[in-house]
Amino acid sequence: MVNGDSVQARMDQQTLDAGPGGAELHLDPRRDSGISAISYRSNSTLTESVQSDNPVFRFVEENGRTYHSYKEGRYPLPNDAREQGRSTVEHHLWRLTLRDKLYLAPINRLNHVLDIGTGTGLWAFELAVRFPNARVIGTDLSPIQPQYIPTNCQFEIDDAEDEWLYRQKFDLIHSRANVFSFQSPETVITSAYSALASNGWLEFKDFVFPFRCDDNSWNGTALQTWNRLLEDCIVRSGRRLYVEEYAQMFHNVGLVNVTERLFIWPISPWPQGPRNEHLRELGRWTRKNLLEGLESLSLMLLTKFGGMSKEEVLQLVQNAKADFWDTKNHVYVQM
Repeated sequence: MVNGDSVQARMDQQTLDAGPGGAELHLDPRRDSGISAISYRSNSTLTESVQSDNPVFRFVEENGRTYHSYKEGRYPLPNDAREQGRSTVEHHLWRLTLRDKLYLAPINRLNHVLDIGTGTGLWAFELAVRFPNARVIGTDLSPIQPQYIPTNCQFEIDDAEDEWLYRQKFDLIHSRANVFSFQSPETVITSAYSALASNGWLEFKDFVFPFRCDDNSWNGTALQTWNRLLEDCIVRSGRRLYVEEYAQMFHNVGLVNVTERLFIWPISPWPQGPRNEHLRELGRWTRKNLLEGLESLSLMLLTKFGGMSKEEVLQLVQNAKADFWDTKNHVYVQM
């Protein structure tokens, strides 16, 4: 029962030329502190200027949560403090899964790195700290990244499905937890291919939805009901569940040395036996992640596309949460 999806691929020697324009690093002059104030480019269509009076800061409020306003409705999860806290837990989960590695691609020298859908920016921030000579850019629809960042790190408001205008080529292009982000993941992967340096690597890490249960132990549970309803609403919203297609998409654009690594996150510490202590630890953190994440995943999709009221969604979520405490439910998330 080892399943999941973490895909990486190497750019071959011959790469496509980058388009016009580009992204440059704008650093705070306080280099001796190793920290810069967050800075956003505003002199091209690549990035919206981010100022206190900019509309991207006026988040959309719905069902008691806030959502991004730039390209409103594109991403169905909230961006408020609760969701940012949950993202921090999920970041820890990825580090546990990869044994403290930030990426799996076999590359040690990094000059330029791009993190697509960076969210709170934790991955980009930590990579910039670990590789102080690399220039790291994180992009997202929401300006929710930290105010103070390493001098070699920059965040931009950008939609990865728009035209890429970077001048530089990237040694590593990274994407994590973007299963609900893209209308056309093929467009993103094609743009990434064009932006990779010779021998550069593309790495996508994501979770596969719906959840899985090999022995049907969750039959009749509220969690199973929630899982089925959310899957239905994802389809009704016009979104695709494309994570298991990543490897083929990589091949299709011409990437070579495509490797797929498979992991699981148990929804609780249900795996038994002395050899499964790591899985039990992942299960404890997955439960913590999903106890908060179920509401984030549910509110917009189930109210807009499932015909449910906010109160009905919250009741369903509450019932499903109870199933995370029963270790007889052998449910897991493919990664």
